[in-house]
Amino acid sequence: MFLLVIIIFTVSANVKVEKAAEGKIYTAVDSVPHNKVALLLGTNPLNKWGRPNLYFTNRIKTASELYHWKRRVSLTPSGTRDLTPRA
Repeated sequence: MFLLVIIIFTVSANVKVEKAAEGKIYTAVDSVPHNKVALLLGTNPLNKWGRPNLYFTNRIKTASELYHWKRRVSLTPSGTRDLTPRA
């Protein structure tokens, strides 16, 4: 019975998220509407094996494309713990 409840909850949560995201996910930079600010979600540049983290790589690449296509005026990064200024 408990397993059935978990399955129903998981499926219903997935359906709700898919419906909420409908029309808000873009796969091409030129289809993204212009906005003043974009939130760049932070993540570690390396994965737990010390290799490049594809989430980080893809987020930075996409942020760069949005900025250069002038779809965003500024980018606001999140998630950093290092407060040391970078040159």
